[in-house]
Amino acid sequence: MPVESAPSVVAELARRIALITSNADGRHVPAVSSVDHLTAAGGRAVIAENRAAYIAEYGEPALVTRRRRRLTPGLGHRSVVAATEWAMSR
Repeated sequence: MPVESAPSVVAELARRIALITSNADGRHVPAVSSVDHLTAAGGRAVIAENRAAYIAEYGEPALVTRRRRRLTPGLGHRSVVAATEWAMSR
């Protein structure tokens, strides 16, 4: 079931992304040139395209089961469990 964000949430996220800068030759320059807002269908298409590119380069990701959890550095236990449950539900 797709979840759509409220317009104010999307606008705030776009504003924050536009503030991200990078250092180039001693100058702070924007990290992105623009922020495009996608429809739900457009977002799903981007995810599918990125997934296909990932699989082409690295192969199909291994499923993580509840019995054999691989904790990823930087992620809390609850995040790993949630990700695992999401992956297993697909």
